[in-house]
Amino acid sequence: MTTLPSDMRALTISHPLSPTFSNLSFTRLALPSAPTGTQVLIHVRAVSLNARDAQIASGTYPAPIQVREGIVAGSDAAGDVVAVGEAVSRVTVGDRVTPIFAQTFLHGEHDPDYQKQGLGGGIDGVLRDYFLCDESGVVLIPSHLTYTEACCSVITGVTAWHCFSYPGCALKTGETVLVLGTGGVSIYAAQLALASGCRVIVTSSSDAKLSRARRELGVHGTVNYRTHRDWDVKVRELTGGRGVDHVIEVGGKGTLVRSIRSCRPLGNVWVVGYMSDYAAGKVEGQDDNSEAPELAKEILYAQARVHGVVCGSRDMFEDMNRCVEANRIVPVVDKVFPWDEAREAYRYLDSGAHFGKVVIEL
Repeated sequence: MTTLPSDMRALTISHPLSPTFSNLSFTRLALPSAPTGTQVLIHVRAVSLNARDAQIASGTYPAPIQVREGIVAGSDAAGDVVAVGEAVSRVTVGDRVTPIFAQTFLHGEHDPDYQKQGLGGGIDGVLRDYFLCDESGVVLIPSHLTYTEACCSVITGVTAWHCFSYPGCALKTGETVLVLGTGGVSIYAAQLALASGCRVIVTSSSDAKLSRARRELGVHGTVNYRTHRDWDVKVRELTGGRGVDHVIEVGGKGTLVRSIRSCRPLGNVWVVGYMSDYAAGKVEGQDDNSEAPELAKEILYAQARVHGVVCGSRDMFEDMNRCVEANRIVPVVDKVFPWDEAREAYRYLDSGAHFGKVVIEL
């Protein structure tokens, strides 16, 4: 039996919240109590960061939660089960697992109350050596992925999968997908779409990132939004004037209108973020002037379907993992930071320089 320490490292969020992330505190906490019933104890090996993590720590996260003093940061972890309660049946000691984001969102439709169970915001997160949760709140890691790769799937992967598996609008082989930028959700969505036999177009302000998307992912088209200010026009050119079937929309008010204009009639705009609310220059394709034309008219005459999408359920996570395993998909990790450089990892993510995911290894 594994001998466990009496305490552990943790990264907590102190008040006042700060855009410099100086309020991220390295601390030591008592180890969680031994698991009972259906609880499992996970030794955390790697944690990936999302825009949400930076927003929570800096005080700019708009979701209706109160970030309490001293909450443990982070939501996306991978590790191995080191102890289980007497009634556990879904996993065993030694299994490699990832906790799901909203610990009670297992099946069916999303309930707004699930936000209160979001790791690293509503409840204590995973940037710590050991994490205790119910066995219902974990999924097994695909066999070909490392911990560093697997932790990248929790929010970004499952959000992208939620978009593409939406009832009545599911992704179909041969369709065209536009992804805005090269952040976590966009790159994961590109990988899932390519594995499904779809054409993928990527936008960025960086020719180097676009070249990397072509070289490493094999995307079919790229658009530099600084070169093509009316980037929706260029996207339509790349589709022979037809427009795309799906847009992964991360910018919000700074990009939404052009995303709608990029669609074919009855195309789908999946709104998964609103990064243009935070800082100009961090969003791929953001207009300098975010004053949009009348949105209702844009949607009406484009005949676009605009959906708000959040991270999906455990069922969706397991469905996605089957696709990841079958297609040997490996999430793109841009940069890995050691534990003692966790603040630098947050700052690097917040700079927008990344292509794919930023990971902290424990």
